[in-house]
Amino acid sequence: MKTRQLTLIGTVLAVSALAMPFIISETSPRPPMPNTPDLELIDKSNKLGCSESAINFLIDNSNLFDKEFDGNFLINLIGLPADLSQEELDKCIQIVTSIRK
Repeated sequence: MKTRQLTLIGTVLAVSALAMPFIISETSPRPPMPNTPDLELIDKSNKLGCSESAINFLIDNSNLFDKEFDGNFLINLIGLPADLSQEELDKCIQIVTSIRK
């Protein structure tokens, strides 16, 4: 009788231990999905004069090239890369916003 109880308790504990990672993964918050860039907009911007360095900077540090765009954009100006001038970035911003209108 005692062996049967210990076996039952052991089985319950083993099943609980196996199920715990699934319970945790289903209830834990998921990280936000990154926005996907609008590839057509990137191509048009490049053809109209945006440099690759300006496009890459805006993809990484703004929402200007996001597919889901509400008309308002934010740019993290954490410092421009060495191969990108402020004038070049401003030109690219003007190009992209004129396409988005």
